[in-house]
Amino acid sequence: RASDTERAALFDLALAPGDYELRVPRSGREDHTFELMAFPEQVAFDPEPNDQPASAVPIADGEVRTGRLARHTNDDDRYVLEVPPGDTALRDIELVPSGDGSARLCLEDEQGAALQCRSGEGRPLALTDLALGAGSHRLHVSGTEDETAPYELSVVPTGTRSADHEAEPNDEPATATALGSQSTARGRVSRVDDDYLDIVVEDEAQLWNVEASGVLDKLAWVRGNREVAATTPSCDGSPAVLEDLYLGPGTHRFMVAGCAGDELTKDEYTLTFIAMGLPDPEAEREPNNDDVLAEPYRIGDRRIGRLPTIDDTDVFRFTLGAPAGVHLRLAQPPAADTVVRLLTSNTEFWREQAAEPGATLDVDLWLRAGDYVLVLDPRTAAEGTYELTTERIDPYAIP
Repeated sequence: RASDTERAALFDLALAPGDYELRVPRSGREDHTFELMAFPEQVAFDPEPNDQPASAVPIADGEVRTGRLARHTNDDDRYVLEVPPGDTALRDIELVPSGDGSARLCLEDEQGAALQCRSGEGRPLALTDLALGAGSHRLHVSGTEDETAPYELSVVPTGTRSADHEAEPNDEPATATALGSQSTARGRVSRVDDDYLDIVVEDEAQLWNVEASGVLDKLAWVRGNREVAATTPSCDGSPAVLEDLYLGPGTHRFMVAGCAGDELTKDEYTLTFIAMGLPDPEAEREPNNDDVLAEPYRIGDRRIGRLPTIDDTDVFRFTLGAPAGVHLRLAQPPAADTVVRLLTSNTEFWREQAAEPGATLDVDLWLRAGDYVLVLDPRTAAEGTYELTTERIDPYAIP
């Protein structure tokens, strides 16, 4: 199964008493001699064959397994961890290689699909904060084959998970941690470990602020597999805040991304969910930060809203059934500097901003019949409220 021009070998075989047949296939047409040897290993590595899930080697809490990827091609090692019913422990699974080659550690489901993986070269790898349900859990070790470089694989219980703490694996929306109706959520993240969290809102629909403390790269509100609102503090330690989210009863998903360099040096964070009450009937509704999520608007409507961060953009969509003159007015809060843009057929054809931050923008536009997207894009964010109004211009008043 493994060969090069000098040697073929099967390492670490654990064979039950009995008779076995060894086959040496012919290579090419030339005759050649070979020497066949069998001898016991001086060091007890985990038994082969364990390349397939059916032959996985058992591993238990607190146990350290020593193995190696010793075949010349395609040597994978598989292990199985049994978790008893009612177990609530968090676990770290650690792989410590002794060589400089590449290594990969995966947690897989019963069908062999990867739930969480970590990879690297010449450094320890870990799957941390795992909350594993009762049953069999498969581990898969792969990487550079080197018979002189064994590894150690261990399962380390780290305590009991609290109700408000995220649980791995939750790197993808499909494996998001279900936290229920918590007002806070806690967890740990790194650059290679994002957290997806599902929070249940039980109250009536209202506005919410979501605040995250910790050294973070991103906080996002997610629908399905899509980020619909996000803020990026860029690892400077400043709070990450999503404001004025209109959340109704049901489950809402959030994603937290970290800044630490690897899974062994995670950053801790805390999310806080703050109910802000019912929105003003004329207030814009998040998410409305791109043309897909644009909020319906009619000429003559009044909209108020906030652009508290430069990551926040408010987008509105309206339609004109016939050519019309439109007066647009944007009253900004102090220090706000907002660029107003108009697009049609995915093409921007007009943009304008007030003469100075905090000033009001008044402009008359002549627009043809069609569909339009109106974008409020902050260049300088402000905590105050803006007011957007439009009205049709008397066509006989246009010079």
